[in-house]
Order: sequence, then C-alpha cells, then structure tokens
Amino acid sequence: MLAALGLGACAAAPKGENPMPPDFSLSLTLSGSGTDDLEPAWFVLGPDWVLRAALGDRSVTTPLPGAVRTVSRRQPTRVWELASATNVLNEENPAGKAVSDDWVPKAGSGPVAVIYLSGDGLRRTRMLENPAPDSAAAALAHELRSLAWVK
Repeated sequence: MLAALGLGACAAAPKGENPMPPDFSLSLTLSGSGTDDLEPAWFVLGPDWVLRAALGDRSVTTPLPGAVRTVSRRQPTRVWELASATNVLNEENPAGKAVSDDWVPKAGSGPVAVIYLSGDGLRRTRMLENPAPDSAAAALAHELRSLAWVK
C-alpha cells in the first residue's frame, strides 16, 4: 500500500521488459478525501488471481474485503504493469514513504494511497500522499475499480 506526493503518470513497461513475477500480489488502500478513481476503497489481488474489493474508508479492524471475482491471466499482467509504474518496488529510488504492512491512514487525513506490492521475492508497503488524478496510483486504482465492476 503506497502513495507519493505528485506521483506523475508513467507508461507501462514494454512487454517482456518487466514481466509479471509468478509471486505477484497487491493491496491498494485509498483513503481520505480523494475523488473519482481515488475515492476511499480497498483492493486486494492475490497470486491466485482472486480480486477482493471493499468501498469506503478502511480501519485497522476492517476485515479482508470479500472476493469479487477471479481475473484472467491477462488482467493481472495489466495490473502488474500499472503497479510497476508507481515505482513502489524500485530498489534505487522507491516512491512514497515506507510504512508497515498493516498501516492504515488516520480518519480525516488527506487523500492517501497505500500500496503493498510483492513480486520477484520483494515485498514493499509504501504510502503516497495526495496522489494526483493523473498519477500512476490513480491509473492503478482505475484499473482495479474496473476489474471489480465498481465505477
């Protein structure tokens, strides 16, 4: 779960340049006063391709969202490309602020995206503050909302 100030939109890596790892999983928590694709929600996509989603603010006691659907092999690949564009797993200069895996923003905070990414044996949770509507985090949120049939 990650977010970064002014994180600009990034193009997805060309096919084959950044292939999706077999252990890819993701959690995206959006909270605060975001609008449109950045409205409060929680999405979880596991390596079993089951997509879970819940709308509204998340708290430390919020249970894991319910399963919405199982996605096809092609769909997680697109999610991986968008998640990679957030630079959360970038080893030299990761985006956002490091937070613990169970960190949840305080109620009433500004727009925040918390991204947990796992892939290629790496695990990272980052908090991105005030993600812009055209940021990589917003593009990821838009894709997850679409896959979860939430508009």
